[in-house]
Amino acid sequence: MEDLLPPDKIRELRKVVDHHLRAGNVYNQVREVLAEFTAREGGEPTCDALLGLVQEKGLIQRIVNDSVDPFQLGTGRGARLASSRVQTDGAARYLHVRLMGGRAFLEHLDTDPVATTFVNQAARPREQLFACLQFGGQRFKSAGADCVCDPDLDDSFLVNLDEELARKGVNQLARHAQGRDLLRLNTPLQVVLVRHDPVRKVNRYVGENKIEWRSVLKSGVVNLSVELGGGGQGLKVPVGVLELQLELLPVQPNLSDDEITSHINAERNALTAAEREFLVFARRWWQEYHAVSPQFQQRYVKVFATLQSPTNSTTPVTAFVTPLPPSRFMPSPLLSARFVALLSYDRDDDRATSGNGVAGTAAPDSWVDPFTFLTLGKGNAHEHANLLCSLLLGHGLDAWVALGVDTQNNHATCVLTKSSVTGTVVFWDVLTGSRYHAAGPLDAAVNTYVPQWYGLTRIHCCYTSNSLVANVQADDGIATTSYEFDDERAWKAMNPIKLKLITSLPAPTILSPHLSSHDLPHLEESLEKTLMEGVADYRERIALPTVWDTATLPRVLGQALWNYELQQATNIVVEASMFQSAVRSTIQTGQNFTAFPVHFAHQSPSRMLAHFTSSKHTKDIVELCKDEVRHAIRVKVTAYAEDAVSVWVLLAAVYRTGPA
Repeated sequence: MEDLLPPDKIRELRKVVDHHLRAGNVYNQVREVLAEFTAREGGEPTCDALLGLVQEKGLIQRIVNDSVDPFQLGTGRGARLASSRVQTDGAARYLHVRLMGGRAFLEHLDTDPVATTFVNQAARPREQLFACLQFGGQRFKSAGADCVCDPDLDDSFLVNLDEELARKGVNQLARHAQGRDLLRLNTPLQVVLVRHDPVRKVNRYVGENKIEWRSVLKSGVVNLSVELGGGGQGLKVPVGVLELQLELLPVQPNLSDDEITSHINAERNALTAAEREFLVFARRWWQEYHAVSPQFQQRYVKVFATLQSPTNSTTPVTAFVTPLPPSRFMPSPLLSARFVALLSYDRDDDRATSGNGVAGTAAPDSWVDPFTFLTLGKGNAHEHANLLCSLLLGHGLDAWVALGVDTQNNHATCVLTKSSVTGTVVFWDVLTGSRYHAAGPLDAAVNTYVPQWYGLTRIHCCYTSNSLVANVQADDGIATTSYEFDDERAWKAMNPIKLKLITSLPAPTILSPHLSSHDLPHLEESLEKTLMEGVADYRERIALPTVWDTATLPRVLGQALWNYELQQATNIVVEASMFQSAVRSTIQTGQNFTAFPVHFAHQSPSRMLAHFTSSKHTKDIVELCKDEVRHAIRVKVTAYAEDAVSVWVLLAAVYRTGPA
């Protein structure tokens, strides 16, 4: 240290450390540890023995925690993602979660690290594994580790236990009762491991588990080997093992094994009894519904869904919907619908055949919980509908997930909202964000753009966070069905008291956009440069020269891209005459202009270029062979919550058809 700092700086640093240790009463605590060792062992400890005893007592960790803002822990290799940051006193309690590596992830080896991409045939970076954690309203994401058999997942997080108690409405006076308030905190620590492809910008589900963390209330520290299940239908073989260390900060309770075990068992018994009672009721309700008419056996009425998890448990559909309060970065229902539509669509048949890369195959009609859906950034139509319904409920709308069939008699789902003022029923397409009246496009008379809808045509069942109703009307067409859910002649409702027996799945916190307004222009320029290089490289391989217009034409194209995103987000048609006028004033006499916009919900240039050369409209422009051809590309990126992005790319060309 003397070689790195001048003597006066070293003295100043020592004074600061000494002041911090004295303020924290550390010297007295070390003396107490030393006295305890002497009384027990009857001799002077060695330096190593004393250091081990101090570390065992958690003294070193407490010094570190007092020196570092707990909300900044993990921002080096991994970071705390979201928290409501409730105000707590200095005695706030935390669960320190440390990732200590993984073992035996044999099915998730990245065995092709030198594969090439379309762009410049560059070496592909290795795929990464990320551990994503949720504890109530708090979410975390680890730093990435290479996809190898024993991934080096090494990160730390602080879970604010008092914050979760406050979120659950535990009275401040009821806390700190010798740690027994923490024993009653039955929120699980959920861990989901995902595999990220940095080239294609997609995530794949690896496995997950829910950890019973309250064993830490005995000694304050516990090491766990957590087996991650893949949620497959085949053999229940773990996809790998995560090594975790849980530590309670500050160390307090010292509860006995018997007290902890008996309390947890009592909770499980109560939960099992409630589930059994609801199951008995649901079977009776189901029989009564089918007894109304034999035709109802053909209707798509769903009370339970298979929760994709290590246990593949059967879960009531209402448990998947929980009101999510709106945030400042997603303040309107329309923006919420646009955000949900940008999350990738993972068809059930794709999920069944691929198995999500885990042992066995996933159930074709299995649903993941909201946290896993947001972590993956993709899901099936039901998962989109559950999330959109939860967001619309948070906005104060009377929102329901609707199930039925489409024009091809295939199962279909959407979200419907009922106006408490006019009684108008609006259907929301969960994959596009478009809205419709039962009788036709929404607000067509006021120039609102809505394409023809081929979604739900007959409605059989509706559910929300605390209600489930089945259609008993003879005519189940969406235009003729009555949506008075309280009318027993039209809908058979489940008993709301029985529905309260259901424990809803944890409601995740929606994360703010990662990309700031300062980042977006740089990202747009980077994508434009990469796409231009890719198009030029493709044209060179087919013996065509490439000339780029990087000055005038791209600025004109930017007008159209802004209009496209506004139209998709609001369903309002933007006047196009200004863009058309700008194009005419840019091209010269005798020149022709051709362009085609493409929308992507990812940032992968290789996937964009693959689309350019496979879609007829864009391929014709890429391979255009005319006199005096000049190409242009403009990119517009809009950032939404959870790192969802809307990327519009306008590929254009100007060429001469007449004499020069």
